[in-house]
Amino acid sequence: MDIERKYNSKAHRFFEWLFMLVFVNIMTILLLIPIITILPAITAMYATIKDSITEGPNKPIRMYFSNFMKYSEKSFIMELVIGIILVIAGISMWYYYGKIAPGELLSNIGFWIMFIFIVIIVIMVLHIPLLIVTFKTLRTKELLKTSMFIAFRYIGITLIALVLFVISIVGIVAAPIWFLVGLSGPAFLVIKVCEPLYYRLNKIDFEKIMRQVDEEEEENE
Repeated sequence: MDIERKYNSKAHRFFEWLFMLVFVNIMTILLLIPIITILPAITAMYATIKDSITEGPNKPIRMYFSNFMKYSEKSFIMELVIGIILVIAGISMWYYYGKIAPGELLSNIGFWIMFIFIVIIVIMVLHIPLLIVTFKTLRTKELLKTSMFIAFRYIGITLIALVLFVISIVGIVAAPIWFLVGLSGPAFLVIKVCEPLYYRLNKIDFEKIMRQVDEEEEENE
């Protein structure tokens, strides 16, 4: 009887997690459609999965909408800033691409500089949702600065997060599965991979984090 009860308990917990991941995935996909809610939706997804790990996955509906409202303003501002930066960089790269020709050294250099800049921004963005959720007092400028520091200081973890991000994008080819766990599954793995790092960083106050960032910048100068 004890073994049966334990088995039923594990089965029940499994289906709780499955329901949470599927619900969060579907809600996030729906909230990606308006475009302006892309980062708020992704941040709410990360926050809900993170809360489920610590508190249990038994209230995903309430947690998701609560997190969406809680982090929507900061996420929207961050999305706006990142969007503007990417649009300007994209237009610049397209401009230089149109000028590329044999002997046009400046256009070639400009194109690749813009390309590398966009790649750096994308890599930085990988840490933004978890930073918003973990460090609730960070402002937009501080989030950008800290995300760059973490992304390149802990490049191994960042590369794993990048691979999982790519999987969540290309996974759309397997549409039925993608609509169920295509975003929430990789997000869960990203959170688990980053968990030890963010646990350590969470023990450091904001001033100390900023000092680490400043010291890193001074070393690179």
